[in-house]
Amino acid sequence: MVLLEEIEMPKLSLMFDNKIVKEVPVGSRPVTIGRSPDNDIPVDNLAVSNHHAKVFFEPAAWSSRPR
Repeated sequence: MVLLEEIEMPKLSLMFDNKIVKEVPVGSRPVTIGRSPDNDIPVDNLAVSNHHAKVFFEPAAWSSRPR
């Protein structure tokens, strides 16, 4: 029997200079990425749009699309 604590959930990691700035678990709902503070992973960089991307699970595959 596998305990729930032993199951590692997939995560998206925001990194800067090889250091993890933020990690967000993904799975049951989409994870949003962008410059706007209402994103799950906000990125303070003018090269990133306000609502840049959404990462979500589709059966048998992980997907990402521009928002």
